[in-house]
Amino acid sequence: MDSKIVKKCLAGAAAVLILVWNEALIAAPVVAVDRWTSPWVAFASMTVAYTAAGFLLSMLVNRAYSKFSSGTSSRFESWIEGQMSTKRGAVGRKAFGTGQAVGFLGSSILLGGPLTTWLARIVGTKGNIKVLALSSSFIFAIVFVALYTGIAVAIFA
Repeated sequence: MDSKIVKKCLAGAAAVLILVWNEALIAAPVVAVDRWTSPWVAFASMTVAYTAAGFLLSMLVNRAYSKFSSGTSSRFESWIEGQMSTKRGAVGRKAFGTGQAVGFLGSSILLGGPLTTWLARIVGTKGNIKVLALSSSFIFAIVFVALYTGIAVAIFA
């Protein structure tokens, strides 16, 4: 067997493992709250928590973009650019560019509030960036929490 094929297979397996681990790590609080309480309480409380976390990260992204646009680079900005260069980032960037409402909705679901805020700043969106960040974070939180609350109900019912 060719060593390049083995290396590519190992790299692919590592990438899948990292994605699954990250998803499980981020979804674990939703499943835990669902098990302690009811699905509706888990959905409501975790939607608020994930919206708040997404909004706070979006404000950090907004600040990082301000530094980025003035020519100052940061590690956080480098991480965001790295996230945007992934396949998910490319799909989100296309979704954001397809139309205002539909693109915003698609980008919010695929990327979440912080990366959608970054995209909005890149394309020069005017207006209240805080409202955009909060809306995007809320949309992502509803979809994400609903998905994992539903999975928890299906598994543990």
